[in-house]
Amino acid sequence: MFVWIAVTAPTSGNLIAYWKFDGNANDSGPNADNLTLYDSPTYITGKLGQALKLNGSSQYGQKTSAVGIPAAPPFTIMLWVNATNLSNPHWNDFFRKEGSWALQATNNGNISLEI
Repeated sequence: MFVWIAVTAPTSGNLIAYWKFDGNANDSGPNADNLTLYDSPTYITGKLGQALKLNGSSQYGQKTSAVGIPAAPPFTIMLWVNATNLSNPHWNDFFRKEGSWALQATNNGNISLEI
């Protein structure tokens, strides 16, 4: 099970996307890169506002053709994750730019940036 939460609003002028998960998967950033959610994840109380609760096996969010997401460093990714299990080898990406890089959990619970 994964829980994604936004704790504070970003302040950078270089913001690409900001998903608060306050009742929807809309992007609150400048590019309207809304996510499509699969298999009906639920919204729960987060640290600030709401959070998205995923079951770790079939629920996920996806955005294809996102505006402005860089293909190469430098860039910053910030997210909060409360995982009860990181052992599913098929659902270990937190964030991925297909063909370029991925922020993911390894089977032993470490976080890896694959470039």
